[in-house]
Amino acid sequence: MSGVICVKCGLWMKVETNGVTVEQMSGARPISLTSADLLKCPKCGAEAVLTAEKPLAESYQEKEYAFWRKKAIKIIKVTN
Repeated sequence: MSGVICVKCGLWMKVETNGVTVEQMSGARPISLTSADLLKCPKCGAEAVLTAEKPLAESYQEKEYAFWRKKAIKIIKVTN
């Protein structure tokens, strides 16, 4: 079985929201959009994000990037 475990509580984290979007940034410049699930510990409430292996779109793919960004239900920004 694979999954994400809360280090503090030793419990399996539960899916809070499927299909969130992670926007990887380099400073203020977007790099990529990746589909992900938002996880939450049922005891302490700690959150984690589990991303897909491949991005939905890279920033140089302007039309695809705009499409997936507009379609996102929730965007979580992460900076390098």
